[in-house]
Amino acid sequence: MNKKTATWIIFGVLSALCFIVFRYYLVCKNSYYFWDIYSDGYYGGYPLFCNMADAIAAHGYPSWSFRAGMGQNVFPFAFRDPFDIILYIFGTSKIVYLTIYVEAAKLIIAGVLFYRYLRLLNLSFYTSMIGCALFAFCGFITEGSAWFSFSYEAFNFAILLLAFELLFTQKKWFLFPVAVFFICISMVFNLYLYGLFLFLYAILRNLQSGAFDIKKFSILLLKMFGLGLLGILISGPFFIQNILMLLHSPRVATSALRNVYADIPVTQIDTFQIGTAILRFFSNDIMGSGSDFKGWDTIVGAPLFYCGTICLLIIPQLFSFLNKRLRIVFTIFILILLLPTVFPYLRRAIWLFTGDYYRGYSFFISFLVLFYALLALEYIFQKQKINYTILFTTLLVLIGLLIFHPFVTKTQIDTTIRMYVICMLVVYTIILSLLPKVKKIWVIRTLLLIAVFFELCVSGDVSVNKRNSFSIRWLSGKVLYNSYALDAVKYLKKTDPSFYRIDKNFDPPTARYTDLNSSQAEGYYGTSCYASFNQVYYIRYLQLMGVVDKNNEAESRWAIGLIDNPILESENNVKYFLSVKDYHPIWNQVWDSLTTIGDVTIYKNKFAIPFGYTYDQYITDSNFNIASPLQRKHISLTAFEIKDNDVSKVNGLKEFKLSDTAKEELNYETFKKEFDNKRDTLAMTCIEETKMSGTIDLNANKLVYLSIPYD
Repeated sequence: MNKKTATWIIFGVLSALCFIVFRYYLVCKNSYYFWDIYSDGYYGGYPLFCNMADAIAAHGYPSWSFRAGMGQNVFPFAFRDPFDIILYIFGTSKIVYLTIYVEAAKLIIAGVLFYRYLRLLNLSFYTSMIGCALFAFCGFITEGSAWFSFSYEAFNFAILLLAFELLFTQKKWFLFPVAVFFICISMVFNLYLYGLFLFLYAILRNLQSGAFDIKKFSILLLKMFGLGLLGILISGPFFIQNILMLLHSPRVATSALRNVYADIPVTQIDTFQIGTAILRFFSNDIMGSGSDFKGWDTIVGAPLFYCGTICLLIIPQLFSFLNKRLRIVFTIFILILLLPTVFPYLRRAIWLFTGDYYRGYSFFISFLVLFYALLALEYIFQKQKINYTILFTTLLVLIGLLIFHPFVTKTQIDTTIRMYVICMLVVYTIILSLLPKVKKIWVIRTLLLIAVFFELCVSGDVSVNKRNSFSIRWLSGKVLYNSYALDAVKYLKKTDPSFYRIDKNFDPPTARYTDLNSSQAEGYYGTSCYASFNQVYYIRYLQLMGVVDKNNEAESRWAIGLIDNPILESENNVKYFLSVKDYHPIWNQVWDSLTTIGDVTIYKNKFAIPFGYTYDQYITDSNFNIASPLQRKHISLTAFEIKDNDVSKVNGLKEFKLSDTAKEELNYETFKKEFDNKRDTLAMTCIEETKMSGTIDLNANKLVYLSIPYD
């Protein structure tokens, strides 16, 4: 069979498996967006897709966007997954339908790339076919695909492995910089993470291929470094923007979280976490599905180690085929990779103490398990030999772990899934035990192939379809981002084409920390934003004004914006408020009811200040910091804050004393009085997401405030 034909067969097999597993989504019965723990896809991913699609349609490429928070450079987010360009091209109206096809494409292509990688390891077509199927439908991809980024990481990983093997075995270098390019345009941090893994993998492959030659290995590392640098240079514009995005985000710019994650003993263990990790080798859903997951953390935050139960059964067989040196090498490497699972401190250290994650580290573990298992499978069929003692002992140990698990309670294990896993282990054991006794080896191969595909279809079906997804028909109604709020936004754009921001209440109230990106999906300028890497000065402003807690890193991602802060809303040109279900914005004296569209009432802010205006008073940083959050909001109407050391730069301006705010009660009347103070405003001649210009004529020195994050 030639290479082209074999590749097309693999493509067809993976496509068939993909259709079986994702059938309800591919026929557009359900959308690939969810209510439960996977709601990040809808509340985080979908609005981003809409914003990027609109930006490309309007400007040719995404750059600055007022729809993200109070304004942010969104270019680094636009191409983190180049497969998303498909969604951008077809526009916002098709995103709900096309998302699943994009995810399916990533899964299939990653599987095909992994197949090509396995063939470079000199594995047979049969072993490679099983291997690429186990890879494409492993837990990391099937469980993580609803978060979108996991499937692209799998694609990156597959192409990186293929590129390395081409370089290592055939001295072909062309694909290596391409693989690095794909990593750089996505998540720069993965350059470090995947580089660390690739270094260890390169050592393993060198040891596996024969005597370790330090000179040859050093030359290989130099080639990898040079080609990696080439990949970084090719990705230059994306790479630089991604670096800036990371450096200018609170998760990197602040160190408080690092101290929290580093503040545990190195040798501390978490038995429940270890128990979860062990069980997740057997199945994605053995401790529950979706939001019903009963293991450590969440179903996607916990270890995603599953890559087929057959792998667990046959890995011990590998060691019966290896010589003593390789047994030691292979044992050391699996222990090195498992240590961060046993000791959380080490896993946090891998992430540089920025989080308590598994994510990509999970993928490394499942890959190594799969790598060992496929080598074992190749040996088994080449030698037509099975070690019965090891096989039956392994079966009993695995069943024992499932039934008599010491680290979790019985109620935390799905007994139906457990029984299914045990049955699969028994089936595999029977098939493998028949190998030396059956003359027609194709029979055993066929039975094993059917069993593996059956398992992947069943486990994938449970993981993908036991989720609370949105139906396509329901999303087409007046709900969520297609509600009457969207009609209200269209009405305001038609009646008021000027620059302004809009706030709206959350419906239901529990959506306060999830539905923060409606401005991106519905096409208006808002103040809230949910993103992994929010703009640092936007977050610092919210922290300074007491809107979010500077000691709570999570609030830098789930930034609720200026809602229910009428002073800050007025200062930052929040001109309208969309009220759902009779919710009235704070201080009804500030808001006039304009009209009602469906169940949405539009309120207009009587005190909204234009985009740019002036101050002739300042307050020092030391005084401003000791003021209460309410005092700060009132002070901000009269004076701007400045660092004590910079006072000399504003000669001629009057200093505002903190004692001035203590003379009267701070309420709406105080606000109105402060608002009525005369201020010069900027006359905007143009204000768009890609261009801003305006003029102001002052008869004295003043400071001009623009309601936009510093960038």
